[in-house]
Amino acid sequence: MSSLLTQLVRRQALMMVPRRSESILLIAGPPVNKVTNKEKMIVLAMFFAIPMIYPIYIMSNLQKYNGSNRTLSK
Repeated sequence: MSSLLTQLVRRQALMMVPRRSESILLIAGPPVNKVTNKEKMIVLAMFFAIPMIYPIYIMSNLQKYNGSNRTLSK
């Protein structure tokens, strides 16, 4: 179950990050084999936080997505 969840989260994260910037990050980033524990923790925190924040962001802007306008309905 947890592996399925991580797959979904990874897929969602990949969809949110544009392909170009992703490849640039991989190329321009520090060498992959020298990763400190602090960096690992930051990446893990972002990995879990972004998919949690993203639906909240969508829900807060639902009216925009629906195209509903309260001023017209009055």
